Amino acid sequence: MSTRMLATVLLVTLVAARAGAEETSKIKPDFSNPKIAMQTFIAAAQARDVDVLSTCFHEKAPAEFAPFVKKTASKKELDGFAEFLKGAEITGVEEMGERAVVKVKLRSRDESISVGKTVGGWKVIDF
Repeated sequence: MSTRMLATVLLVTLVAARAGAEETSKIKPDFSNPKIAMQTFIAAAQARDVDVLSTCFHEKAPAEFAPFVKKTASKKELDGFAEFLKGAEITGVEEMGERAVVKVKLRSRDESISVGKTVGGWKVIDF
């Protein structure tokens, strides 16, 4: 293989790898306040971004969220979670010191999502 052909193959490979990396990192995690943390959570779930989604949960979150925290959720679980949160709209936040309740309107019902403040910001506890 000529040097020029090798350089072309390498360039194409690097461009493809960079494009793939950009696609998976579109969501910029932000846990600075309860509302923005919830926006991050909803966006990560809808994008099926297990890397960001895994960082959205509080250490006190129940075991039912473990597949998302441990990044072992199946495609079916990710798809189901994305569908559950599809069209979610944050309608209010009640902050009480280190805890808050974020009100979210889902297609099927209204939900109150408990979040807690951690060293890493606001994280989902339960809903």
